[in-house]
Amino acid sequence: MVSFFIWIVLVSLIEYIGDSSLKSYTRFNDKIGLVIGIMAYIGVVIGLIILLKKTNVMYFNGMWDGVSAVFC
Repeated sequence: MVSFFIWIVLVSLIEYIGDSSLKSYTRFNDKIGLVIGIMAYIGVVIGLIILLKKTNVMYFNGMWDGVSAVFC
């Protein structure tokens, strides 16, 4: 259970990095921000695949929404 929560936090942090990087790209035309944002979202997809192997969508989506709300 603890490792599941760590995965949720990790995916949320990666999503935050992706959002911030893409925001930087749109505001300042920062090409590095675009690359980091795309890579971060690839990491989010990989993390979600790992989480789906551990539990069902309803459970992890609720946890993910809660943790994401704390980071934003």
